[in-house]
Amino acid sequence: MLVGLKEVIAEGKKRNMAIGSFNTPNLECLLAVLDAAEELDVPVIIAHAQCHEAISPLDRIGPVMVALAKASKVKVCAHLDHGESFDYCKR
Repeated sequence: MLVGLKEVIAEGKKRNMAIGSFNTPNLECLLAVLDAAEELDVPVIIAHAQCHEAISPLDRIGPVMVALAKASKVKVCAHLDHGESFDYCKR
């Protein structure tokens, strides 16, 4: 289920655990992180960094990240990690 960062952090506090954040620059990484989170029944943060733009443009991977987060059985926060310019962050 797609949730905001506050909800993921609150879940971590409630369960006395850290929340992993993973850059997921391609579908294989994204599926691996979400499958592991579901198997372990833990919330997770999936992230995209601007430095991955050449191999996985935000316009393509972003909607996939959001759709898979919504379909997940665990709480998932989608996060833009390391935006290098204000214009990129606005996207």
